[in-house]
Amino acid sequence: MKRTLSAIELQTIKARLDRCQISYQEVYDELFDHYVSVLEHASEEEFPHRKEALDHAFNWSTIRQMEKQQVTLATRDLDKLLLTKISLQIFNKLTMGILALLLALNYSLYCFMGFHSFANLTLLMVFALLAFAAYASQNIPFLLVQNKAKKAIHEAAFKKHLFYFNVLNFVLLVPSFMLHHHGYQKPSQVLIIGYAVIVLSIALLIYSTINHKPLEITHE
Repeated sequence: MKRTLSAIELQTIKARLDRCQISYQEVYDELFDHYVSVLEHASEEEFPHRKEALDHAFNWSTIRQMEKQQVTLATRDLDKLLLTKISLQIFNKLTMGILALLLALNYSLYCFMGFHSFANLTLLMVFALLAFAAYASQNIPFLLVQNKAKKAIHEAAFKKHLFYFNVLNFVLLVPSFMLHHHGYQKPSQVLIIGYAVIVLSIALLIYSTINHKPLEITHE
């Protein structure tokens, strides 16, 4: 027979989950809901034994495995949402307007600052974006809130930033410096401006995806 758990029983469940130091809020919520749904069918006398069985079932190694799976699922679903958003909005008037504005702004800055100053500004922007993504995903140790779980989607977004920026560094940034060093001014200009525009576009795309559309993690 189903019953409503008391405040003390709910606090006992939360205390156990808190001791596990669960990294991701999604895993914490999933485990809490599972504990509650199972223990609601246990009497007050059965509660300690049923809870202990759940504690053994969801031990430290099991929870760590759940966390890894959660990040994998969040990354997969984020990829799907990004592709969907790109396919739906690539020729959208607002999207084209934003890209044109970014291109005009970066071109104006390049003409005003020159290659090296613009490159330094672009690198500073990249570090700022990565720092913001690291902060949002709670990947800055000294700024962590004690016993506060983070969202797996933010962790996935941070890893996406790192991946895309590293790819762009090798594809656009490094070649632009090499071309400029050997006197190819126009190609180096195109690459460094393209790098700045794409970096900002990716950051805006990821931010808008995880903040303006709910991400439902789908379990297989």
